[in-house]
Amino acid sequence: MPEEQIDESIATQWIYPFGPGLAEITNPPGKDLLGGKGASLAAMCDADLPVPPGFTITTECCRAFFDEGKKWPKTLEAEIRKHLEDLEKSTGRSFGKGKDPLLVSVRSGAAVSMPGMMDTLLNCGLHPDLAEELGNPPEFWSVYTQFILMFAHTVEDIPEDDFGASGDGDKADRQSVDRCLEIYAKKAGRPFPTDPWQVLCECISAVFNSWHSERAITYRQRNDIRGIIGTAVNVQVMYPSQISGILFTQDPNDLASERLVLESSYGLGEAVVSGNVTPDRFMVPRNDFTAYDSFLGEKSHQI
Repeated sequence: MPEEQIDESIATQWIYPFGPGLAEITNPPGKDLLGGKGASLAAMCDADLPVPPGFTITTECCRAFFDEGKKWPKTLEAEIRKHLEDLEKSTGRSFGKGKDPLLVSVRSGAAVSMPGMMDTLLNCGLHPDLAEELGNPPEFWSVYTQFILMFAHTVEDIPEDDFGASGDGDKADRQSVDRCLEIYAKKAGRPFPTDPWQVLCECISAVFNSWHSERAITYRQRNDIRGIIGTAVNVQVMYPSQISGILFTQDPNDLASERLVLESSYGLGEAVVSGNVTPDRFMVPRNDFTAYDSFLGEKSHQI
């Protein structure tokens, strides 16, 4: 599609960037516009905490997407291209190109937390031609297999089981990835997209669409969540992660306790959030960080 130019004097601002040197304003908008995750990222940046850079597409944009019959607002593409270029300059990396390519996560984030109800896509920017540029490392095919399955499920509603043994990331190679791509094409009725920009656009639209998924609607009804216009979309630079974790400033299982809870595991934090692993759990008293109780989860491999 042709690129749109932004007339900044009249255009609605759909995107708010975050990260060192990227945030345009202090005292950023709250969670009603940026969603809970986006507002938290903006607040951490405002407090000069180290945060991987990115940008948040607003909840207003999600509403406009549905108002326009699941089409992007006119100026959104140009805004995304601008902020993606800013991320490239900030990181010194090119989106989906080079030996150290820029890869991004695409995450939902409504004003009210709805854990597991909407969609997340990781490592957006990967494509088969990168393997040669990266020296054809075995782990590339494992990560790319995970991306294919995640994209297939989120964008085309293709179950992971449909890929059978070919979808086993632990045994992935070029041949198994080719089989995954063949299965995708058969199930989706089209080839798997390999252009990083097209993939990013489809990931963003998929996160918007997850706002009206059956599970998200049911969750809002059961929890009497009203008056929320849509989900924000957070596009954020990804970095290699050997260990990730989630810190709860209050124990969610014992609100009367005065302790923090840290849950962690190998690999990406999404594995912890999604329940795909049993994380290590550390319970730390607020008044004494040297004393803690712990539970170590069993792990067979990194996700």
